[in-house]
Amino acid sequence: MREHKPQSGVRGLGRVGRLALASAAVLTLALAPQAAFAQVGTTNLVMSTPQEPPNWDYTVGTATAINGVLFLNVIEPLLETQQDGSLKPLLASYEVTPDGLTYTFKLVKAKFHDGTDFDADDVLYSFEQYKKSPRPEISKTFDAVSNIEKVDASTIKVTLSRPSQAFLAGMSGLAGMMLPEGGLDNLAKAPVGTGPFSFGEWKPGIEVDVKRFEDYHGDKPYFENVRIRFIGDEIAAVNALMAGDIDLINVLVGDGKERADAVKADPKLAVLTTPSNQVNYIALDAKNPKFADIRVRQAIAHAINREDIAIGAYSGFAEPACLFVNPANLPWNSDYCPYPYDPEKAQTLLTEAGVGNLDVELKYYNISDGPAMSELLTDELGAVGINVKGASRELAAYLDEVLGSTPNFEMTTLTGPQTVDSFLCPGWFASACVPEFDEAWNKADAAVTADEATALRKQAVNAFADAAWVIPTVAWMDVTYANAKLAGWKPYRSQAEADLRGLHWAE
Repeated sequence: MREHKPQSGVRGLGRVGRLALASAAVLTLALAPQAAFAQVGTTNLVMSTPQEPPNWDYTVGTATAINGVLFLNVIEPLLETQQDGSLKPLLASYEVTPDGLTYTFKLVKAKFHDGTDFDADDVLYSFEQYKKSPRPEISKTFDAVSNIEKVDASTIKVTLSRPSQAFLAGMSGLAGMMLPEGGLDNLAKAPVGTGPFSFGEWKPGIEVDVKRFEDYHGDKPYFENVRIRFIGDEIAAVNALMAGDIDLINVLVGDGKERADAVKADPKLAVLTTPSNQVNYIALDAKNPKFADIRVRQAIAHAINREDIAIGAYSGFAEPACLFVNPANLPWNSDYCPYPYDPEKAQTLLTEAGVGNLDVELKYYNISDGPAMSELLTDELGAVGINVKGASRELAAYLDEVLGSTPNFEMTTLTGPQTVDSFLCPGWFASACVPEFDEAWNKADAAVTADEATALRKQAVNAFADAAWVIPTVAWMDVTYANAKLAGWKPYRSQAEADLRGLHWAE
């Protein structure tokens, strides 16, 4: 976790920023009654987040805010990813045979928030639900699993048909999250887990409360009550933080980052950055004939100025990215960039493809970085002869239209914790199959040694970038503003979580 000085020269946010400022006063007044709840020294904490998910069912929904609230706080996985990428037991310890084909998990003694004991039947139930998830980053975790066996009430044996790097990693992610038997039925509205906080009252459009779980199997957190407010207007959220109405803003994603200098100048506040597992990318609909000629896709990729996007949409709290490697510190990342910013090359490719005055609809969500990305892409693609028509959507409508069961878009820009294997054929919502990518990635998953897996994954992500159906732009740095007296903020994230477990007031 380190402090960060944002770059100047922000572009593309003027209209968005003015709209936010215009509404800030009204929203700050609305936040005023929370002051009695958010007070330094109490065991109450108020956190804001710019997103509210349509519901809390992470087996279907991809909204980052779901992970921010639930992961590690309310619902726990079997294993936990550490800062160095290693795994440690959380709800289970494990042993694996030398051939990498048999895993034995020993479960810890824990209770769910509904009072029932956590046992092997819950693991069997959870795995069965995840195998059916439409989210490939969850369901594909089990591709190599040939058998799941309950040995006894606290022991599970998993047999694989081949070694799988993805399976073990998945046990520390969404595919390893443990639900009680039948827990999927209420997951959308009232999630139940074994975490240190139980899910409390959810007031859609306003806030959700979580409460310390007194029967938690591990160390109990400091805070008894945490209120998470949904404040899409980040300027209003910053004003509320400065006024002491809230204690922490989790992951600023839009124009709130422009206030970093003002926050740093206030001795009562702190600006914290952590490496992120959020990546922004542009996706093209592979079913649309406009993009069938790879030269058109290459032209779009060459027209994108990633440096400008890092500054204009993220106030400098981002790094340009040509490869879909998330998080960016994974060993298969590299400097490979097949389509660097080159508007002249983009125009040449469009001419060679016989395309002039290409009209494209860009669908985007109307919060956080969506509006800024729309403005930037309209300018940059317009400069090479691609006419972008922006189509703004409320988040719920966007998720349904773009990421729903029948994706309906031409081009979109999206930021999220997705990993590249989400786009293995049939290519998730982009419907783009890249055989060279699939082949190398699948070989990597079955590799026995880490070095072999790394080399194959490097080959896979390069092939995925070459195809230019999904075009990464930047990798985020997560930006958090907090009361300077708040201590214990974890210096890394593994699933975009806002880990509340270690937070406390400094002495």
